[in-house]
Amino acid sequence: MSVIEFEGKKPKIHPSVFLAPGSWVIGDVTLEEDVNVWTNAVIRGDDDSVVIGARTTILEGCLVEAPTGNPVEIGEDVIVSHGGTVHGAKIEDGAIIGIGLMIVAALFAVKKGFKPSGKVTFPEGIRRLNRSILSMMLMVIVLGGILCGFFTATQASAAAVIYSFLLAVVVYKKVSWIDLQKILKTTAVTTAFIFILIATSKAMGNLMVRLELPQMVSAGLLSLTDNKYLILLIINFILLFVGTFMDMTPAVLIFTPIFSQIAVTTLQMHPIHFGLIMIVNLCIGLCTPPVGTVLFVGCGVGGTTIAKLVKPMLPFYAAMITTLIIITYLPEKIILWLPRIISPNL
Repeated sequence: MSVIEFEGKKPKIHPSVFLAPGSWVIGDVTLEEDVNVWTNAVIRGDDDSVVIGARTTILEGCLVEAPTGNPVEIGEDVIVSHGGTVHGAKIEDGAIIGIGLMIVAALFAVKKGFKPSGKVTFPEGIRRLNRSILSMMLMVIVLGGILCGFFTATQASAAAVIYSFLLAVVVYKKVSWIDLQKILKTTAVTTAFIFILIATSKAMGNLMVRLELPQMVSAGLLSLTDNKYLILLIINFILLFVGTFMDMTPAVLIFTPIFSQIAVTTLQMHPIHFGLIMIVNLCIGLCTPPVGTVLFVGCGVGGTTIAKLVKPMLPFYAAMITTLIIITYLPEKIILWLPRIISPNL
């Protein structure tokens, strides 16, 4: 690491800050408590000031610089992802810079030459906002109904369908009664296909339980190593593999008792942290063949095939797995920052 004074401006670094070998901190830079700066990251305060809040992580290869007249302020509990650049910007608390799928989508758009649709004037923006308010209320109804106890998550999906139906047919009148026949037919075919996948994966889950495969996996895992990070890596590999041929519901029911015992009891992980790792793993499985229900729904909606879709999806898979690794190995205090705001006793 290199901490360099520039033209009388010396970095102010809290004693708890971690600076990895190969990192650079230059000039008028303030690093608050528990900031992590990783290899090949450069933080430049040679022209203007840079302030990085507590518990923020600057990952490998990042550049944070403040041009003259544009100081940089990065809030608390922020993650600046690998290779990211912050140039004369202010970032609020809790943000994650460079979320994988957004980066891949942007690169894909540039590669394919997708052009912006053009600027929207302020009056036009207000008109579009007014037209979309009723549609945006859908999320308020779904999340508000669940959180307030009016209905369960399953019932919320039914409420969302009814509300969307009323908007499309009655309010916006974008769907005619004749179109509804085609929509219902397509929905029935897609739903039947998904139910077949779920039934098959449940049968596979029952077979695994009868053969005691989860217990065998658990015993074998603990016999391989007692290294926490290696065990978590192996668990990730297993869950990613399971997610490719088993639906999320049976996978959660089968593997949660096995792996939570290892993670929570043996590795002393917080249950919420491990639960997040497990759900992210299995959500990735929903997008991977051969039993990726979300992937099949996307193919049905887009009118394409799995064979045509898998190759373009590879960069997105890489982004999702990178995000999974970050979630797995981030310190618990960062992972549980938001849940502990809602429930401080966690």
